[in-house]
Amino acid sequence: MNEEKIILTPDQVAAIEHLVLHKSKWRTRGQTMTLEEEKIMQGCAREILGEAAVEKMEHCIGYDPKRVYWRGGKKYYKPWRNHFCAGGSDLEVWDGLKKQGFAESGTVKKVNFWLNNAGLSILSAAERVYIYNDAASGNEVDASPEVIRVLLDHAVFCGYGNWIPPSAEGIAKAARLPLKLTRETLKYLRDERGYVKHIYDGGADDEGFPYCTHGWILSEKWIEEHKERYKAAQRAEYERMEQIGYDVEKEMEKQREGACT
Repeated sequence: MNEEKIILTPDQVAAIEHLVLHKSKWRTRGQTMTLEEEKIMQGCAREILGEAAVEKMEHCIGYDPKRVYWRGGKKYYKPWRNHFCAGGSDLEVWDGLKKQGFAESGTVKKVNFWLNNAGLSILSAAERVYIYNDAASGNEVDASPEVIRVLLDHAVFCGYGNWIPPSAEGIAKAARLPLKLTRETLKYLRDERGYVKHIYDGGADDEGFPYCTHGWILSEKWIEEHKERYKAAQRAEYERMEQIGYDVEKEMEKQREGACT
């Protein structure tokens, strides 16, 4: 086991989870893997986390291999809980997970920890099982940041399919959130904050085939209030695409021409 742990951001962990569980689909989007992602692809998530941390994470969600089920050729697991009351030597492990961005904490009688989206993602990589985020942590959950993150990723994505707005179901899966909570969050962000909007587009393509798309996107209000964050995400996406030999300007020009025809 390596002495020095690799520190990954939550967004990197989410990307890694996709690489592990959906690598064929990810490849069609032109993604490349960093050294850290390669290690997890080789089955080293446990090595990066450490066996002690994996054991605590499994206990936190009540992980039981017998309750893993198959669907569409992939393995899934729905936790029945997501909390760990830590004390004694457990605190060192959970403090480490929190510093790495894989866990959150609140105080009840003891320090209560739970796995966030990033933590569930890297545990999924360790188990080679898609772990849902359906279990309540016992703490009020604000899903807005995760929903916004997914919509921002889509807004700046330069690859094929970037003109198709994600559905509530797609956002829930990408954010690893229950569908009901995702829909409630989208409604709140639209009606109370004005940060997202639901759009529809339909008609016929150049060959006469009908099409219909509808889904969710960030509103102009959110982009205006978060200009720097939006620009930073856009720059990061351009840099990623250029690293794999993708001419961003040329491709965007093609898409603009296609949209006008």
